[in-house]
Amino acid sequence: MKVALLACLVLLSSAVDIKIASYGAAPGVEPCARVCYGTTAGTDETVWGHIEGGSMLKIDLSNCQFTSAPIILAKTVTKDHLIPAENYQDTLANVSAKSFQYVMYGVASGYATLLEYRVSWSATGYIC
Repeated sequence: MKVALLACLVLLSSAVDIKIASYGAAPGVEPCARVCYGTTAGTDETVWGHIEGGSMLKIDLSNCQFTSAPIILAKTVTKDHLIPAENYQDTLANVSAKSFQYVMYGVASGYATLLEYRVSWSATGYIC
């Protein structure tokens, strides 16, 4: 029974279809598309840097193994819940295959670090 269940899981996991419909760079081959998820919780990416008007956190994407800058969605969270969006403005900067910067305007870096603001993100791109 366990072998049959394992075989079923392997078949289902190999049936994942990823299609990137719009991509800023030259598109790769579809079997090379990857979706990579992460969070800064539990990492050493916890100290927010100061920028004019807000704060910034550099996030490492190297484990995703992208060959070019991916498409990224990211959101700031605290330990327990999302932070209301009306409290700040956010954007992404310096996006590359290896990292990106999550920028928050209207929130001081010391405040974001003290309250343990984290970033949950997903990145979609090509690995070959």
